[in-house]
Amino acid sequence: FFPVLPIFIDELGGTPALIGALIGGSSMVSICLRPFSGRLIDEQGRRRYLTIGALLLTTSSFSYELVTDTVFLWPVRLAAGAGVSLFFTASLAFVGDITPNSKRGQAMGYWGTANNLALALGPLLATALLKASFLHSFEHDLRNWYPGNGSSVAGDDLNFATCFLVAGIIGLVCV
Repeated sequence: FFPVLPIFIDELGGTPALIGALIGGSSMVSICLRPFSGRLIDEQGRRRYLTIGALLLTTSSFSYELVTDTVFLWPVRLAAGAGVSLFFTASLAFVGDITPNSKRGQAMGYWGTANNLALALGPLLATALLKASFLHSFEHDLRNWYPGNGSSVAGDDLNFATCFLVAGIIGLVCV
């Protein structure tokens, strides 16, 4: 749902500079934590940090709906950056561990292809969900049920709660 995030921040009243800072801040957290994540993953095991990373990403996906002001996006985005650092570092290390040396390059290629496929299809799915008029009644019901009201800032033509829910469910599948 990454491509809907700037729209969501804008709907919350965020400036273009804030949009860039929130998206870049998450990436910076991920970059800065990677060396430490790698060390923890090597010392304490892949599965633990793969799970923690997936849980952080899942929790952050569900948390967007609770956000009603841009200031509350900071902890959500920073947690997402930490989740990316842990999940992707652990998953790549795990692939390396379970693959025979003679097939390691091929396995890493498949891992990279799967990752790039998700990056290619995710924005298409998120944008389609965000704008899908047939989901408006579901979105309305979801907003009434969901414990927060972050997506209510957006009027009736954007399905943010649906996007956040789908992203969270995908994260749960990863856990």
